[in-house]
Amino acid sequence: MKKLSKIKYLGLLGYTMATLGAGSLLSGCSSILIKKQEPIPHSFAPSNVRVIPFQEYNPITSEEKIELEDKMLGTYVSKPYSLDELSLSILNPHTVRDIKDDPLRRVDINNYNKFEKDIILTAQELGYSKEDIRNLSINEAIMLSGKLVAHKLEYDHSMISEEDEEVFLEKDPLLLIYKLMEASLNKVETRNKRAIKIDNMPEDNIFSEGFGICRNYASVNSAVFEVLKDINPNLRNTYMRWYSPEEIGHSLSLPHAWNQVSTITRHDDDGLDILVTYVDPTWLDTRNRTISDTGKELKHVNDREIYAALDEAHFGADTLFAYNYLAQLYETLADNSRRFSLEFISSDENIEFYRKKAFEQRVKLCDKILDIVEKDPEKFEKINSLFKSSFQKSIEIMLRESSIEFFFKYGYNTIYPKDMNEFDESFRIYERTLRLVPEFVTEDNLTFDILEDYVENGKKYTRFVPNKISMQNLFNQVKSEYLNEGGSK
Repeated sequence: MKKLSKIKYLGLLGYTMATLGAGSLLSGCSSILIKKQEPIPHSFAPSNVRVIPFQEYNPITSEEKIELEDKMLGTYVSKPYSLDELSLSILNPHTVRDIKDDPLRRVDINNYNKFEKDIILTAQELGYSKEDIRNLSINEAIMLSGKLVAHKLEYDHSMISEEDEEVFLEKDPLLLIYKLMEASLNKVETRNKRAIKIDNMPEDNIFSEGFGICRNYASVNSAVFEVLKDINPNLRNTYMRWYSPEEIGHSLSLPHAWNQVSTITRHDDDGLDILVTYVDPTWLDTRNRTISDTGKELKHVNDREIYAALDEAHFGADTLFAYNYLAQLYETLADNSRRFSLEFISSDENIEFYRKKAFEQRVKLCDKILDIVEKDPEKFEKINSLFKSSFQKSIEIMLRESSIEFFFKYGYNTIYPKDMNEFDESFRIYERTLRLVPEFVTEDNLTFDILEDYVENGKKYTRFVPNKISMQNLFNQVKSEYLNEGGSK
């Protein structure tokens, strides 16, 4: 692993402590805490989620306030919970730390009236009157929010402690992960006094004092946008939240924080869309930094291009991580446990809608990866883990998710493809993989839990055991069962 530059590091340890402990480290505890209850029917109009580059982000405004009936999706749109935290909240909301207790992700305004005046005065310095602010389009208002933050804040290297500096020197990614997780579990504070002071300031105070690092830029941007929303009615259905990479691989490649923006829009047929984009106020500010920060002078680009964060710099090759997170969002919304949830209850009909959307997204992601491989086969080594997980997820969804182990044990009569088109799509991805990377198809690199019979003290039991299988053997078995039932392949 290359030495992490300061401009890319931007608070990795703070992010890890905020998310690992609250989310993924707790997720294994959920089965112990679940209180069984009967499912309650609850149906609503589910929504499509679409990810759009900021340069093309021009949602249609609405004169009415639109409320999402799906409270789980509404929480993801408006509050900076990770997907792991949302998943855990389905049945165990009491185990997830409230955003209000997290200084890195909350929006805390101490003196609103003064903050609004400071924002209007700063906007005037940039050539915007209050009347201009009131009439901006959604895209223009998001852009202004970032400009205001970049104009007022200066990146403060003194917030990075000596302990944080050691991370810059760590070359072994596994050792780095271990150190971060150890610090998180043991609640080790590595931030220096300067960082602790600024992190615990209300966002309006950070704005007025003018110093911070990426996590502060992102939180202040959310706060500034809240004030712009109160001035501009076009923004009533748009939300800006704090955002940071959720997967270890992504956070190591870009240990950073920026903003996710979501707008709720209405179809002609009265359905709802959630349009999502990403912006980065830190990079908008630091774009003209020279060798002291970035190692090279950055070329001059326009504001929208540098502010836009749905790009390879933030989400990897062909923005794969962004589409992976969208698939994970649909999978979280499709969790069968929602039928029993008091917090995020959903009907079977809605769960099935999100299940299909998750499958579609996984197939799209597999195709995107194979498109990259088709142009440059050598890139597969860097993105094969993402392809493996997406293909495996698509098979799990097709075979009714967690019940795939019953398919291996009892065959097609117990678990079967619910939609034959899904089988055809999976088979297409399999054949394309076989053509482009045949060695990957034959390797035992997929892992599923399967049912195994065993005898103990003269009694017969069944248990789940992890089983590695090749893509080829997996698909041959699925295909065989499918043909036996009169499938088209």
